[in-house]
Amino acid sequence: MRTQIAWLCVAAVLLQLPLSAQCPELTEIKALSQQGPQGIERIRALFPSIARHCDCEQEVQAYACHYLGAAYYSVESLDSAIYYSLLALDLRESELPPDDLELGKTHFNLGKYLFEEGAFHPALDHLLAAEKIFEVQQMSLGLILSRKYLSQAYDKIGDYAKSVDYLALNVELAPQEGLWDELADSHLNWGKIDLDLRRYREGLEQLQQALDLYLEMEELEMSFNRTNLASCYVNFAVAYDGLGNFAEALTNYRLALRQYDAAGEKEAAAKCKVNIGYTLIRLGRFAEAREQLQSALETGQELQLGEIAGMAFDNLGDLALAEGHCQEAIAQYRAAIDRMLRLSSDWSGDDLPQPDQLIGALNKKHLLTYLFDLAQAWETCADRPAELDRALQIYLLADQLVDQMRQEHSAQGSKLFWREATRPLYEAALGLCYRLGDEERAFYFLEKSRAVLLLDALAANATRQLLPDHLARRELQLEKRVQEYRLKADQGGSFWLDSVLWAQAQLEEFERTLETEYPQLLKARYDPRVLSLDEARSLFLKKGTALVEYMLGDSDLYIWALLPGEEIVFRRIPVGQIQGLLTAYQHSIRELTTCFDPEDYSSTAYQLYRYLLADISEALPAKVKRVIVVPDGEIALIPFDALLDQPRYEAENFLVRNHLFQYSYSASVMARQQDRRPSSRKVLTVAPVFAGGSRGLAPLGLSDALLSELDLSGMQTLYGRAATTGAFHEAVADSYILNLITHAEAGGACPRIEFIDTALYLPELYAMQIPADLVLLGACETSVGEVRTGEGIMSLSRGFTYAGASSLISSLWKVNEGSTGEIIGNLYRNLLARQTKAEALWNAKRQYLAEAGTDLQLSPYYWAAFVYFGADGPVDIHRPHHWAVWLWGIGAIPVLFGFFWLLRQKRRSWQSVAPSPQAVSA
Repeated sequence: MRTQIAWLCVAAVLLQLPLSAQCPELTEIKALSQQGPQGIERIRALFPSIARHCDCEQEVQAYACHYLGAAYYSVESLDSAIYYSLLALDLRESELPPDDLELGKTHFNLGKYLFEEGAFHPALDHLLAAEKIFEVQQMSLGLILSRKYLSQAYDKIGDYAKSVDYLALNVELAPQEGLWDELADSHLNWGKIDLDLRRYREGLEQLQQALDLYLEMEELEMSFNRTNLASCYVNFAVAYDGLGNFAEALTNYRLALRQYDAAGEKEAAAKCKVNIGYTLIRLGRFAEAREQLQSALETGQELQLGEIAGMAFDNLGDLALAEGHCQEAIAQYRAAIDRMLRLSSDWSGDDLPQPDQLIGALNKKHLLTYLFDLAQAWETCADRPAELDRALQIYLLADQLVDQMRQEHSAQGSKLFWREATRPLYEAALGLCYRLGDEERAFYFLEKSRAVLLLDALAANATRQLLPDHLARRELQLEKRVQEYRLKADQGGSFWLDSVLWAQAQLEEFERTLETEYPQLLKARYDPRVLSLDEARSLFLKKGTALVEYMLGDSDLYIWALLPGEEIVFRRIPVGQIQGLLTAYQHSIRELTTCFDPEDYSSTAYQLYRYLLADISEALPAKVKRVIVVPDGEIALIPFDALLDQPRYEAENFLVRNHLFQYSYSASVMARQQDRRPSSRKVLTVAPVFAGGSRGLAPLGLSDALLSELDLSGMQTLYGRAATTGAFHEAVADSYILNLITHAEAGGACPRIEFIDTALYLPELYAMQIPADLVLLGACETSVGEVRTGEGIMSLSRGFTYAGASSLISSLWKVNEGSTGEIIGNLYRNLLARQTKAEALWNAKRQYLAEAGTDLQLSPYYWAAFVYFGADGPVDIHRPHHWAVWLWGIGAIPVLFGFFWLLRQKRRSWQSVAPSPQAVSA
C-alpha cells in the first residue's frame, strides 16, 4: 500500500514537469543535489525522462527522490526533505534487500531530517535501521554518523544512558578509522551529557579531550566543524557555572560568543547569550543580564526558534523574580511555556495547558523546568489561597509531564536519573501541601515521589500473566539478555556496549509488537495512577493499622501518617535537626560489635524516636500494634524495632516490645503485592555452604543448623555444590517460599548474592520472574545498597520485589550467626503456628529479647538486623509427614496382635495336657 502511494506521488510530480529525451545518469542526479535551488528544479525536471527512458525505472526514481530530499535539506526546507526521503524509502523497501546499503543511506537521511524537525521518536526508528544496515555492510563512517545522531536523539528525550552508550562506541571506533573530528565530536557531546547529569568535573575532562583534539586539528589544518571549538568553550562555562566559579564561566562564555559572532552563527550565539544572562543574574548584575537576554530573545523571534525564545523568556522570569517583580515573572514563565508548546497565543485568564498539549513540546526537559519555575513563582507571589491552589495545579500538570517522559525512556540508568532530577519538584509540591494543609494531595505527591519504577515493574509482571506463555517467556528472555550484556559492559567490558544496544533494540521492537497486538497491555503497563487516600484508608485502616510515610528532602523532612480513626498527622522538620542523628545512629550500629556503648546508643535511639515516631506512637490506640513504614533515603537504614521510647537501655523500652513494624517501598507497591495469589506451595532453600572456603568465601557453619529448622513439607534444597545459579534459575520460578542462606555483598557498584559457582547481581534479578509469597534473605546486608533519591535503596531486597516477590525478610547489616539461627528458628516455628509472616518475625525478635540476659545480648546488632518488607498474611506450610514410620507402625499393630493371640492359644493348649500340681507332688 505504501509503495502504491509512493508511485501516485511520483506520478503527480511527473504530470507537472517537462519531458527529457534520455535516462539520466545517477552521478548527474547526485551532482545536481549539491547545486541549491537550481539543482532542485533540474532534478524535478528529470522525473518524466526517468519514467519514459530508464530500464530500472523504480531504482532511478528512488535514487532521484533520495537526492532530491538531500537537496531540499541543503536549502533548509525540512518538510520537502522529509517528503521526498519518505518516497525514496517506500520505493527502495519494495525493491531492495533489507540490508542494502542504499536503503541504509535513505534511512539515515530520513532519521537526520526528522531529528532536525524535532520528531525524535520517529527519527530513532530510522537511525536504528540505518545503524543496523551500516554495521552489516561494514561501512564505518555511516555507522559512526548514525550512532552520533542516535546519541543526540536519545539526549533530546532525556535517555542519557543510551546516549552515552552510543558515544562510547564512537570513541572506540573513530580513532581506528582515523576520523579524528568524529572522535572530538563524541568527547564534546559526552561532556554535554555529563553536564546535564550534573557531573561537572567528569564533563570538564571530556570537554578538555575534545578541545585538545580540535586545537591539534586546527594546527595541522585538518577539516572539522569549527563552531564546535566555540561549543567547547560554552560547555566549559556551563561546567564552571555548576561548580560556582562564575568568573571563569563568564570568561569562557564570552570567548565562545566572539567565535560564534565571527562565524555568523546567530542561533548558537543566542543560546550563549541566554547562558550569560543566567550567570549575570546569579551575580546580581541585573542590567547586563537583561541586555543579554533581550538580545537572545530578539534573535529567537527573528529566526522563529521557539526553543531559544522559551529559554530567554524563562531566564527573564528569573530576572524579574530576583528584582521582586512577581507578576512580570509569572508572565515571562507563561511566555516560555507558550513557546515550548508552540501555542498560537498566550493563555487567557486562569487556563492551564491540557495534558495532551504537553506531548508535542519542543523540549520536554525545558518545559518541565518552566512549569516548575511558574509554580514556584505563583507560590512566592501568592496573596490569596486561590493563588496557592493555582501553584498546586501547575505542580500536578508537571507531574503528568514527568509521567510522559518516563514512558519515553527505556534505559534503567536514564529512568533513575530522572527520578532523582524531578525530586525537587515533588518536595516543593509537598511543601505547598503542608502550607495549604492539603493532606490528601500530600499523600498523592508522596506516592508519586517514590518507587514509581518499581511500581511500573510490578505492573509489567502483572500484565505479563495475561500473555500467552510463549510470549511471556520470550519477553523475559530478551530482558535477561539486556541485563546480562549491561552487567558485562558495566564491569569494564566496553566490547559489550554494542550487544547491549542490540539487545535493547530487540526488546523494544518485541514490546512494540506486543502493544500492537495487545493494545490494553500498554494502558495497563504505563498506568501512572497511584493509591488514593480513600483506597489507603480502605486497605489499611480496616485492619487496625497505622501508615507512616517519610520524605527526606534537601531542606525538610516531611512525616505523613494515617492513623486508626482516620486521623492524619502531617509534620515538617528541618533536615538540619535530624541529619546528624541519622548519621550518628548508623555509626552506632556499625560500632555494636566492637565498642558498644549502651548509654550513647540510648541517647541517639531515643532522640530519633522523638523526631520520627513519638507523636504518632502516642496517638495510637493501645490495641493498635502494627505500623506500616514507608521510609525514604537514609531512614530506610534505621531499624525502627531498635529505637527506644525511653532514654534508658532496657529491653522493655525497645519499640519492638509494643509495635510491629512492617516496611514498604510505597503504599501503592504494597497494594500491588497484596493483590497476588500464589499458585504453588513449593519451598526452595538454597545453601551453598562454601565448605573449605569455596570461591574464597568464608564457610557458613550456620547452614546445617538452619536447614534442620527449615525441614518443611514440599521443600527442595540446593545444598553445597548443587547450589548453582543455573539450578536456582530452574527452580525459583514456581517457588512459594524462597530461603537463601548464603553470602551477599551490598558494597561496591552492584549488590550481589553468592552461589557456589558464581554471583547473581542485582540487574539480573530485574529480568527474572520470582512470584514467591515470601523470600527470606538470610544473608548479610540484603536491605542495603546505594540510595537513589526518588526511587529508594538499590538493594537485593528491592531486586526481589522488582521480580515479583510479595514479601521479603532481609538484613540491614552483617548478621551474627548464633542469634540469626535462633531468630530464624523461632520465625519458622511461629509460621508453623499460623502466625502471619510479619507477626512471626516480630515475635521471634521478642522471644530473643525475653531470653537476653546481658546488655551485650540486648544489643540490636544481635536481633534487629532483619526487617520485613511487603504484604502480610499467613503461609501454608507444615512439617513433613513421616508416612513410612506411621504406616510401619499401623501395619505392625495387627501383626503384634496376631502374635500375642497365637501365643495365648498355644499356652491354653499346653495347660490342657500338662499334669496337675497335686499329681506331681504325689
